[in-house]
Amino acid sequence: MGRQREHGRPLPGGFRPSQHLGDKEARGAAHRALQKRTASHSDERSREQLIGLTGSADLDALNELIEQDLRQRIGARALRPKRGEGVDPAALVPIVADVTRRLEKFGIHPFLMSGTLLGFIRNGTFLEYDHDVDLGILPDVEMSSVERALAGSELELTVEADGLWLLAVHSSGLHIDFFKHELQDDRFWHSTRIHSWWNTPFGLQALEAKGHRWWIPDDPARYLDENYGEWEAPVAFYDMSFDTPNRTYRPTADAVRHLYLACVRGLDNGDRWMVESATRELRDAFGIDATKHLAESPLLNDD
Repeated sequence: MGRQREHGRPLPGGFRPSQHLGDKEARGAAHRALQKRTASHSDERSREQLIGLTGSADLDALNELIEQDLRQRIGARALRPKRGEGVDPAALVPIVADVTRRLEKFGIHPFLMSGTLLGFIRNGTFLEYDHDVDLGILPDVEMSSVERALAGSELELTVEADGLWLLAVHSSGLHIDFFKHELQDDRFWHSTRIHSWWNTPFGLQALEAKGHRWWIPDDPARYLDENYGEWEAPVAFYDMSFDTPNRTYRPTADAVRHLYLACVRGLDNGDRWMVESATRELRDAFGIDATKHLAESPLLNDD
């Protein structure tokens, strides 16, 4: 662990009074000093040390300390810069509504799906922290028809994933993903270069929201159950590659590399969950079995 600094002075890396102060009076004095410090200057290091010095005799106080500390840590983590800036829901409404109307003129009903549908059902609009818009295309519509309908609009179109995914970039910089759904084995499937997802077949219904008409699956709760499991409340640290119940991996080089890089990042960052998740998916989806090496290594015994 690297050395930390406080007020310009180096501190021993990882020093914890709870581990080094064996004398009861010394621990008590340190506890009182930390209580005084955290009352006037609540930093993560002091709170962590105070938690370490609070014993079972004062369990209620310890529980309160831990709750306060986690609340502040979570709040601080949430304020860190995110990847990109997300989207402005108010700015999205007219853009996506215009795209919907253009396609409707050609008899095409693009429907809100994935995180875009989740936002409308749970919050009544687009998700603020999302970075794109997801629109679905039913199996009876060819993607070439979507391309023709959007010709001349403010969208730059790129066909991906063997024609199953149309990436549209608006002049504002907004990305709109159109996913062609296919009926296979009594399920609707849509894909990227890396993932495929299934849903129970559905029809469409209209949803009036934000002054416009949108199209959504006719059983949105079932759709969201299949996509997210528990979706009624937001989930912190959600990872599409591992947390989506109806997700599979396509047999492509992109998918293998995606999981390989996730494993590498986990090893570099000491993220045990990421390493184990990625190695299991590599084994189950592609027969690349590093889990036995992981189990035999000292990593899983490193407490």
